[in-house]
Amino acid sequence: EPLKWEYGITHFYFVAPDRTVFLRAHQPDRRGDLIARSTLLTAERTGEDSWGSELGPLGSFTLRYVRPWKQDGTTIGYLELGMETDHLVRTLAADLNVDLLTAIRKEFITRANFEAGKQVFGYPGGWDDYPDLVVVHQTLTALPEALIRRLKAGHAASGDRETLRLRDGDRVLNCGFIDLLDSAGREVADLVMLQDVSAQAGAQRGRLFLSLGLMLMSCTGFLALLLSIAGRAERQIGVA
Repeated sequence: EPLKWEYGITHFYFVAPDRTVFLRAHQPDRRGDLIARSTLLTAERTGEDSWGSELGPLGSFTLRYVRPWKQDGTTIGYLELGMETDHLVRTLAADLNVDLLTAIRKEFITRANFEAGKQVFGYPGGWDDYPDLVVVHQTLTALPEALIRRLKAGHAASGDRETLRLRDGDRVLNCGFIDLLDSAGREVADLVMLQDVSAQAGAQRGRLFLSLGLMLMSCTGFLALLLSIAGRAERQIGVA
């Protein structure tokens, strides 16, 4: 409990040398299952500490740290700490003053596990919303129609990583896609970042109108100057 409340630790494992769970301190009733996660496999292979972000079976991202527990030079088990990263996404969105959306690729989660995760974590998306992505976290109450069309086009279309300019009613949004990789280097999800640039867009329009106005005034003055010069030249030709 102190680890949970003071440091945000949500997972605490004692793992036997054969990678079976001896104790889940956060879920004491579940034990004896085999763990085959990348972080634990790396710690087993190297004998050194291992860490990374991994996608859980229910669709939640967890930052894990695994340490081989050694006695007299022999590994007698492993200690693992984990931190679910949903609160980090919320903190990041608040600090950067942006909205964020996390969409998992369906090839890395089953429908049954997604529905179970929806019951546990309250995912905002539905399994059938998009062809190959499921939304598990979003800071917006409603998604812009332009972004929905983009997500319905599939991961390949969403994989186009240039920044997009979207409109949501009176708002103007910059939208970008970031690949989320797990500790094994697999691209398991997309992080979509949305920034409201309505004020900047309005200022840009204002500067554009000002520039056009100044250009029009300059052109008018230039034409008046040309007409004046042409009139003087005509008078001189007439005199000649």
